Amino acid sequence: MLTTQQTMPMDFGSAAAALEYVNARVYRRHLIETHNLEVDKEGKLTHCSSYPVAFSEIALTDIALQQINSLVGISKAYSGRIEPSLHAYSINKLLKRLDATVTVVVESSRKNPENQRIAAVLPGACTGIDDVVILERLEFWSMRTHVRIFSGQMDVYFGEPDMLEVLPGDHVQINGTMQNIRWGHHRATTNSSLEASVFWKRLICSNGAYLNRVIAKGRLMNLASRQEAARFVDIQVERIRNFQRNVLKRAVEVMSETIPSELEHEDVTHLITRFAGEKTAEELMGDAVSWWDHFNAVTGAANQVENWEKQRRLQIEGGAMLEKFLV
Repeated sequence: MLTTQQTMPMDFGSAAAALEYVNARVYRRHLIETHNLEVDKEGKLTHCSSYPVAFSEIALTDIALQQINSLVGISKAYSGRIEPSLHAYSINKLLKRLDATVTVVVESSRKNPENQRIAAVLPGACTGIDDVVILERLEFWSMRTHVRIFSGQMDVYFGEPDMLEVLPGDHVQINGTMQNIRWGHHRATTNSSLEASVFWKRLICSNGAYLNRVIAKGRLMNLASRQEAARFVDIQVERIRNFQRNVLKRAVEVMSETIPSELEHEDVTHLITRFAGEKTAEELMGDAVSWWDHFNAVTGAANQVENWEKQRRLQIEGGAMLEKFLV
């Protein structure tokens, strides 16, 4: 397998700190035909063309290599066991056969512009909302914020540390979350999206769930001005701040009094089994009676899986269960 620069998640305790980091990075996008790209055995990418060269011998990140493998059809298992020279040869041969156009994203530091790396290799033209727009608006709102940035994805949690007692002795915390995806991590895709959600955290066992998700796609993602994107963020902040907590409390009361059918019970068990395994499903569903129990079994399973995407999927599925009781 080729040697790459490893990407690591960056965590920030405020929108201002995350904004400072984002403003210190530069992303240059180059629209290039695949037959003009070449990878060497050291894991560096070069633009080979008779026209002015956009970049030469820049190190690939692990994310960018996974995306190239996805583009040319090389599996992760195969790429992990072949020699670097064979890996580079295979990629170059397949890139020339592909006859497509890709966006190569070159990342660098404003303070040290020579320190470059290939952050992403994406099919077609790369689009998406700039993280700066979102962070500037959240800083304006002066809300308690936690930000995680990982390659082409940013996750933000924001809100106030207020607690809501939904059942006697059972408290939850309600915050907002935004997820801005400009490119995928494991495969080449430009399915960018900006998602805003209400995030529910149960304090007894730290279970979490995404409620009332709003996903911005289409025109907002492809044609939005900075003003339109900022307005979207403002609307979602207001929506989350004004979320009706008395509605949530009544929904939990109904859930705790409602028992799912046998078929519904089996569906929830299968869901947990698929993402967290049969043993976890048996442990969490053993005493589940009401819909409230089933909801907490699903969100509790999310805490027991290491894969972040599976964890999020379970939290989204749990949120969808609770939303059925919102009236």
